Amino acid sequence: MLKLKLVLEDGNNLNIQNPIAGKWWLKRHPRSLLIESLTKLIQWDKNNKVVKGLKEKIVKKFRKDFELMEDQIKDIEGVLLKGETRVVRDLHKSMKRQAPVADIFKNAKKEQIGKEGNTTTSLGGAVVSAGDLDVKNKGIKKMFKAYKKKSGDIMEKATEEFLKNTFTGVKLEAKINTFLGKYVRGLDDVAKMIPQFIDADRKLMKTLNSQLSESQGNLRELYPGLIQECSILQGNLDLFYVYHIMKPDYRLRDLQWNQHEKLGSGSFADVYKATLKKDHMADFPVAIKVCRQPISVSTISDILLEDRTMRELDHENLIKYYGTTLQQQNSSKSSAVKVIWIMILEFCDFTLKDKFLSADFSNPAKAKTTLKQTQSMKTMAYFAIQICSGLEYLHSKGLVHRDLKLENILVTSDDKVKLADVGLTKHVTDISGTQAGSPVYMAPEVHKGEDIYDSKVDIFSLGIILWEMWYGMDAAEHIGRQIYKTLLDSLEGGLRPSLTIQERPPDEWCTVMKACWEYNKNNRPDAKSVKQFFSSELTQLTKL
Repeated sequence: MLKLKLVLEDGNNLNIQNPIAGKWWLKRHPRSLLIESLTKLIQWDKNNKVVKGLKEKIVKKFRKDFELMEDQIKDIEGVLLKGETRVVRDLHKSMKRQAPVADIFKNAKKEQIGKEGNTTTSLGGAVVSAGDLDVKNKGIKKMFKAYKKKSGDIMEKATEEFLKNTFTGVKLEAKINTFLGKYVRGLDDVAKMIPQFIDADRKLMKTLNSQLSESQGNLRELYPGLIQECSILQGNLDLFYVYHIMKPDYRLRDLQWNQHEKLGSGSFADVYKATLKKDHMADFPVAIKVCRQPISVSTISDILLEDRTMRELDHENLIKYYGTTLQQQNSSKSSAVKVIWIMILEFCDFTLKDKFLSADFSNPAKAKTTLKQTQSMKTMAYFAIQICSGLEYLHSKGLVHRDLKLENILVTSDDKVKLADVGLTKHVTDISGTQAGSPVYMAPEVHKGEDIYDSKVDIFSLGIILWEMWYGMDAAEHIGRQIYKTLLDSLEGGLRPSLTIQERPPDEWCTVMKACWEYNKNNRPDAKSVKQFFSSELTQLTKL
């Protein structure tokens, strides 16, 4: 039970006091210790707001831990406030529409009259309502009968009598006990509500899960159709753009090529060597990608995406893009004109595969003497730096190549590396876990097709490429003889190109290759780190 004790100057102990009734008396006794005690007490509940703070913390705790709905919070507030539940109800109503505030306070005032219990809704109210005078006492009656306007002594005696009755009576203790009892019961009532809230939450979650499952089912039915409709709409818009708005970079007659001499073929296009004529400039060789099928609603959007990506890229180690031209085809079966899309690219004499996997090329592992191996390592480091430089640029643009391999790395006549097929790169945010690339170069996360992968898939491919450049061997042929079950199973089991073959790379080079083809992508370095390693190695090798 809460006990408050005051000590007067004469040493007498008082239990508690009503500061309101003794205000006048206190003015007459400025040196009394009772002044300080009463002042502190009257401010205690108001300043500290202990009970109010507890109520707020309880409601906040329930709101946070149980994610309660508005009506459940209202129930908790009503339980804690007891007799003030109507005030809470009116407060919630007032959030939705203007409440008759004047009438509410008028009715509340009427209810307080004659209802002593309402004064104990706060600790301060309990203390205030405890003080009184025994008006039936003959001495008290006689005292007030003798009262006149200027009877200060009588008022002083009445105040002192009031304080004594308050201090020595049991009413104050009863009021405090009533207040604390109501508060504790309120906490108990709130505790009893917890199972109800949990049950309500469980039912709500069940309903939400049911609705979610139903929505997912509807989406699974509607989504493919919506995607197809959107793709067709976009394709038609893109076709309209090509036919009526777009202006090609070059005229078809500016190009000359032999259609019987292909440099290579991809999934959708054939590559030729051609000659480009430009105004006031000498003719120069270019490579052209000629789509095998005319542009259509289903293909034009991807073609335009590749075209736009190529135009946005500009780096010395990426294949240069000159632009596009169109070739019209007349069909004997239809009067409609068909259009073939042609991309014009920088021409390179050969690929990195032609160079490093050639039988007569001196790879580091094939070198017969230390001097020759040093020279071969310098050559490999020189090309590795350029590959990493191109990758670093792509990755800085938020792009992933996804099909990095020796065949897609071109080399000019002056040994400049050019990453090819960069128009097929994708932004990290556009990759959806689909498989892309050549199997032996593909990272485990690509084989899984589960995760949305990022630039680290190119680093895995880079590790395989570095191994091929060192040994002069095709990784697909080397690994193919060791695969058990599936390639993914083998990769998960640790299968990688062997670094124990004769004339293995230096330990530092092995460490870099192993780091690049780590199973966990988070343990792989970035292109910048690999480039810095080979730059340092090239510097050291040059000093030898």
